[in-house]
Amino acid sequence: MLASFVTAFGACGLILKSIEATSPLYISAPISGVAGAVIALLVLWGFNTIFKKTQSSSESRVATLVGQTASIVTPIPENGVGEIAYIQGGTRYTAPARSVDGRAIGAASGVRIARIVGTQFYVEIIN
Repeated sequence: MLASFVTAFGACGLILKSIEATSPLYISAPISGVAGAVIALLVLWGFNTIFKKTQSSSESRVATLVGQTASIVTPIPENGVGEIAYIQGGTRYTAPARSVDGRAIGAASGVRIARIVGTQFYVEIIN
């Protein structure tokens, strides 16, 4: 951003210095300063736009998983912990899971995520 300000300030100053009406320093310097600030702010806005779209957090997406279907990777034993796989944003994730009612769930079963407590997913069988 600083480099874009300096470049725009200098380039605008050179252009204004070559024009007869704006060649005095008290005219060309303030206009160059404003032009440099505008260019620097445009660069800042551009970088912020790019970085906001490329950065994300998996934490903010966890709350949206309730109600989503998943598949059993490791069977869930009675009152025990197994593992599920779900797809979010085109990426496959796995997570530890328990049955909502404490019953065992086999590996071939389809499940729905009922709630999430910490890192533990509670699932129910899809009928």
